[in-house]
Amino acid sequence: MTALADAIERRAPALADHALEAMYRNPFWDARFGARGRRFAREDNLHHLAYLVQALRAASPDLLTAYARWLQRVLTTRGMCSRHIGENFERLGEAIRADGIADAAPALALLGAAGAALAYDGGPARAVQAATEAATARAADAVYARHPAWLARWGTAGWTRCRDDLLYHLSYLADALANERPELFVDYVRWVAGFLERRGIPTEHLRETLAAVDEALRTALVAHHGAVASVLAAGRVALAEEAAP
Repeated sequence: MTALADAIERRAPALADHALEAMYRNPFWDARFGARGRRFAREDNLHHLAYLVQALRAASPDLLTAYARWLQRVLTTRGMCSRHIGENFERLGEAIRADGIADAAPALALLGAAGAALAYDGGPARAVQAATEAATARAADAVYARHPAWLARWGTAGWTRCRDDLLYHLSYLADALANERPELFVDYVRWVAGFLERRGIPTEHLRETLAAVDEALRTALVAHHGAVASVLAAGRVALAEEAAP
């Protein structure tokens, strides 16, 4: 796999830029981190690729998966969530495919393994991750049932955007639980409320969404729902405090 590692190393700046442009199509990144964040994100992409190259040369997937877990511990306390990290590994894979690098399957497999390594080992954080797919669909359905006009206005694309937002909410929730720091979720919720309000979306919709998440997870989780509900409640309390005159 030396030839593949060499090719990725040579093309690393272009691959990093390709992934970065895809990343910043989401307005979240400019709004949350601005131009300074873009510089750091490019540097991070180059680090990801450097570890990928090392793992290929050593024929050791553990090098990249251990890096992914370390990265998760660092970045989830700095305003990002595990889903963001996994998406970045996916974007780098897409960049490698788009670049036409030959015989790239081992690199793509390693990036996939790095994304899979972001699953927590157990406890309420892992329970939330395991329930995420079903819970986000259930919560999106519940929110749209309360606002039937939304389907007429935005169609299924609006439901898909709502569910995409929910995937991020649950990723931040799982990370707060894993780090045993509820304030990480609270800070995120406060920021999202301001982000949405600047786009004409009232905070009440976010409160409804978090309530729908709580109900969906109550159905999906048993043993861990108490810990999960307490973090969600802290987020809703923060929204109420923000709205208070």
